[in-house]
Amino acid sequence: MNSHSCKELTAALALCAICAFPCFANQVQQSTRPVQNHPAQEMESRHTASAATTLPSESTNRYNADLAKLQPSAKAWVAEQAELQGHRASPGVSEIRQAAQARFSNQEGLAQMDVDELVFLVLVQAASAQNNELERIRNEVQAQTKAKQSLREMIAQIDTAQRSIGATGTPESQAKPGASGLPSAGCSTEDCAAVAAKSQEIVRSTAQAAHPLHYAVPSNPTRQQLAQLRATANGDLNSLSDMSEQMQMKLQMAQQQYDQFMQAISNMMKSMNDTSSAVISNLK
Repeated sequence: MNSHSCKELTAALALCAICAFPCFANQVQQSTRPVQNHPAQEMESRHTASAATTLPSESTNRYNADLAKLQPSAKAWVAEQAELQGHRASPGVSEIRQAAQARFSNQEGLAQMDVDELVFLVLVQAASAQNNELERIRNEVQAQTKAKQSLREMIAQIDTAQRSIGATGTPESQAKPGASGLPSAGCSTEDCAAVAAKSQEIVRSTAQAAHPLHYAVPSNPTRQQLAQLRATANGDLNSLSDMSEQMQMKLQMAQQQYDQFMQAISNMMKSMNDTSSAVISNLK
């Protein structure tokens, strides 16, 4: 396609209120990677950052339409640039524009609108990846919040079970002291059984977590086993609390990064719409 034909195509697309696609994308590809909007998720913790803003349908539709027009090599370039941008604290619009001009400088009739479309595609892919990361972090924070609550409940159950020993089921006077001087007979109260059940519930619920918890408690634990379990659970609770603070900071930073990319996408959409309007107004 020569330069004159490219300009005619760009003007025609703008006149039809359709975004101007890069001139080098002359083959429509059926395989696309559409952007999916992610629903906002409420956090159990009151310290959790607000849920990420999703892409407006206009941006999503434009992205999917643009991407469908790109050849595989151009798609690969967009994905590569999006990954690079994902490591930045803020979007590098000028950096993407320069990279696009350098990469496609040999394309005949490459227009500013073409470059802007490429920048837009990179920003949307980067923001989509960041949204996925935000969702992963939010899920981990939720899992940690739930695990901490379960640990607090189990510690309270342990305290109740320790008090129940000697009251029913297994009188301390009938228990034989172990090497530590503590009763070694198993506790047969409902409170002790509840502790064992709770410990296994925690093991199951955290099995797929980033930091799974492991407890091996018999259904009739001894007082010594209960004491050891309480110490371990308390240590795990402190560790999770420290990790939760770190995850909250990470979540806030990721949210800020995502918001900046969303703002850059909004600005780019406005810029492209203004350019399209200018093209239309200049048509004779």
